[in-house]
Amino acid sequence: MRLVGRILLTLAAPLSFGAHAFAAVYAYVPNFLSNSVSVIDTATNTRIPPDIPVGNGPRGVAVSPDGLWAYVVNYTSKNVSTISTLTNQEVGSRIPVGNNPYSAAVNPAGTRLIVSNGIDGTVSIIDTATRTRVVPDVPTGTTPRAIVFSPDGRVAYVANSGGNTISMISMATNTVFGQIFARTGPYGIAMAPGGGRLYVTNWNANTVTVIDTRTNTLIGNAIAIGNLPDWIAVTPDGGQVYASNLNDNTVSVINTTSLTVTATIAVGSQPIGVSITPDGSKVYVANFSGNSVSVISTATNTVIGSAIGVGTGPYGLGNFIVQASTAPAGSIMAAPISDTALIVAASALALGGMVALRRSNLTV
Repeated sequence: MRLVGRILLTLAAPLSFGAHAFAAVYAYVPNFLSNSVSVIDTATNTRIPPDIPVGNGPRGVAVSPDGLWAYVVNYTSKNVSTISTLTNQEVGSRIPVGNNPYSAAVNPAGTRLIVSNGIDGTVSIIDTATRTRVVPDVPTGTTPRAIVFSPDGRVAYVANSGGNTISMISMATNTVFGQIFARTGPYGIAMAPGGGRLYVTNWNANTVTVIDTRTNTLIGNAIAIGNLPDWIAVTPDGGQVYASNLNDNTVSVINTTSLTVTATIAVGSQPIGVSITPDGSKVYVANFSGNSVSVISTATNTVIGSAIGVGTGPYGLGNFIVQASTAPAGSIMAAPISDTALIVAASALALGGMVALRRSNLTV
């Protein structure tokens, strides 16, 4: 092989590796009592300092589909903080919403953010480009909590824990067009990948309800789980559901085929938020009184290692795990680099090497 080829391959190899090495996954955990967000590197399960200051009483988190933004719902200060995942800093002004906002969700296109306002019985619908509310707050039901979108983004489902219903909001008209009975105290809500089913925790009944979104009717009987079930998440393959049980310090695992509990996993003190990595391999659980995050392997349904210390009173309502599209703050790479750009860069370096060699009267 000619020396130029050797130079090109030598230079291109580490550059190509570097581009893929930074496709990392991070957990953004809101700390209700310390008014901050802790960031966890899920590859190493370590906390990345420093914590990010946000508004007062952060509870919910929603991440944009492109992984560039984490929206944090500040319960006490009644607004939303926007965090850039490129810099791990809050950007812009906080977005005002209703009274006692609880959780949030971003539509699949990344253009709309919906925030539930618990006391008002409404949701705020926000344009993510302008970071402003697009319409007056939309009435849903009593004490709205969790929100999830249909896979096509046309419908937002809102769990009304005080009204025993799920409100359906048309994103075309920004209005409620129907209610689904969801048994007692619907709280957390998760959509099956590809749609078709909703999984809902029933806070007051210690159960999970399954809803067929094609008919908007209940599937089977309520599934008994632990005491005061809070948040819920579904694996990307749709095979397993994980629900946190606040008073039991456990997470229940439900098989979505049999709709039965297959495991009950002990975690930290007062687990609330539950979020799953994009590859479906790990579940992250925010332990409110434990000031920690537990990590569960979905392959074995056991806790991995020790709990990760975070701020005070972590909540983690919503999807708080981000598939980073660029390098983390402080990395040598500030933006994603395509394979074409890598080849161009390697070629430029190789040509530089040729020039240097020729100037040294070496044969190339």
